[in-house]
Amino acid sequence: MCWLRELERLLLIFGTLMLALYVTARIHQTVLSKSELQRFKTQQLLSAARSHGVVPTTDSPDFSLWSGQRIKDYQRQIVALLRQLSDDNYDAAVRIASIPEAIRGYDSVKDESAKRALQLQQAHLTEFAEASLS
Repeated sequence: MCWLRELERLLLIFGTLMLALYVTARIHQTVLSKSELQRFKTQQLLSAARSHGVVPTTDSPDFSLWSGQRIKDYQRQIVALLRQLSDDNYDAAVRIASIPEAIRGYDSVKDESAKRALQLQQAHLTEFAEASLS
């Protein structure tokens, strides 16, 4: 009878380990599939940009003084622009993408330049939309 209890305990441990292995594999699969999907979408956007003559670089804007939300908004806007990019609206897209470089300074100076940049961004977005329609 003692050996039966020992076998039962070993099978319980083995079953628990197998269940943990299964759960780990499923989590790993989910994480990797999401990252692979994101990589695929990025590759599609890059190939679309290349077809319009845009040469992607590894350089990125200096985000060191930006808030997290501002960075996300900028990245979301760039992705939206790339999805609609054409020969007609290319120049407007470049101007929109370069607007954050104009925001300089600290405190009130930065606030003022951010307000001017927002107005400029709205004007360029309108220009982008009009160019997209033509």
